[in-house]
Amino acid sequence: MVTANEFDLVVLGSGGAGCAAALAGASMNLSVSLLEKASVFGGGTADSLGTIWIPNNSLAAAAGLADDFATALTYARFVGGGQELPANLEAYVRDAPRVLDAMLELRDTSGVSEVAAREVFLAPMITSIAPEQCLTEIRFPVWRDPGNEAARGCAFDEVSVRHGDFALVSACAQLVVDADGRCLRAELGIGGAAPAPLALPELGAQLVGSRLNEQAITAAAAAAADRTDPEGDLHASADYRRHLARVLVARVLQAARDDALARKGAAA
Repeated sequence: MVTANEFDLVVLGSGGAGCAAALAGASMNLSVSLLEKASVFGGGTADSLGTIWIPNNSLAAAAGLADDFATALTYARFVGGGQELPANLEAYVRDAPRVLDAMLELRDTSGVSEVAAREVFLAPMITSIAPEQCLTEIRFPVWRDPGNEAARGCAFDEVSVRHGDFALVSACAQLVVDADGRCLRAELGIGGAAPAPLALPELGAQLVGSRLNEQAITAAAAAAADRTDPEGDLHASADYRRHLARVLVARVLQAARDDALARKGAAA
């Protein structure tokens, strides 16, 4: 005999998004049912080694992973396999990156504390949040519109064993150039080349004022690779990951520069 149950919120799937939705519902005093068709919990997030993909983010561009919106959306649609809601997917690709520049508010019985999001991620599936702490609030900044005299560009690139696999190394850049093509702001990030994603704001600051020519980009890519601390495994050696970091940083800087110049030209 089948028993009927009623819930305020029914969540399908126990991946990162599903668990977050269920927790959000429970925090609002809703009755929640979290359903998983597999024999174990975790969903696609477990398949991705417990990580959550956030494109065009600042641990990539100041946390070093800035995607081009169109490219990230194309990849997300490929992963979704046509089962996603287009508006939801576009909102995620557009807005999720802002979270990684966030300030997190943590509460426990002793009170409230704040920590920068980039300081939370220590290693794969390990954060600095203590067992007794609960995440209660997230605040994040947004890059201001550069205006008519400047343009913003961004790019993301990665290398994986197979298309769609977890990246061996990834890199991203986001920047703003003025009407003369001179860099006004730049952020860089690398993933997969250290225990946690690397934000490289100091390198971005060094690019400010330059025209992002080949010499400046090559120097920044070499400096970025020097700051990595990769580990070797059966997929790639540490030296190869460091090499990929240098190559990918150069690629994303060039692509972000070209993206900004193209946007500036289109707006002229």
